[in-house]
Amino acid sequence: MDSVWKRRSQIVAFSTVLLSAATGSTSAQDLFGGPYISGALGTSSTDGLIDAPLLSGGTSVQESDISGGNSFGLSGGYFFRRDALVYGFEAGYMSLTGLGSSAQTGQESTEVSDLVDLKARLGYAQGEWLFYGSLGWTFAHVHVHPGGLFGSRPNTTIIDGASVGVGVEYMMSEELSLGVDYTRRSLSGNFDEATSETDLDVNTLVLRLAYRF
Repeated sequence: MDSVWKRRSQIVAFSTVLLSAATGSTSAQDLFGGPYISGALGTSSTDGLIDAPLLSGGTSVQESDISGGNSFGLSGGYFFRRDALVYGFEAGYMSLTGLGSSAQTGQESTEVSDLVDLKARLGYAQGEWLFYGSLGWTFAHVHVHPGGLFGSRPNTTIIDGASVGVGVEYMMSEELSLGVDYTRRSLSGNFDEATSETDLDVNTLVLRLAYRF
């Protein structure tokens, strides 16, 4: 009788160990998967040329080579996980400040004010860490100030183009992750009166905090 109970106890103990191991494995596989929202805070910079309208008429090509801007963003997306491979999509909005430049006349200034990112992301998960790259498309607003003095003449345009980025995330808990993301965007477009194309790189380096559902 004692041997029977001893064997049953061993079976129960062994089953418990297997269940615990399986549960832990499933939990690890679920990291980084599913829907999420995130907030971002960091720096921004531009590099390129803007052909912008002037108050006196016509346009002026201005160099936009600015560093030290700020970026504040919100984004959301969905990740799928297959073994160590993590892939998915993300859409986000980012407000930019400090990315203004003056025209040669000194009367007008141009500013990249905000942007929308649409990205596909592919990454590799190792424990609580995720290393990833991204490819996408970006739309950004460029304004010429002072806008109120242009009257019926348009002083805003949208430029767009491809983006590429890299980043890393660390899962602090089952829901929260902290990461760093660098994205470079090559954007182009035209003001209505412009005779040449606005060609601008917009770069951001941000700290991201994400919540997964």
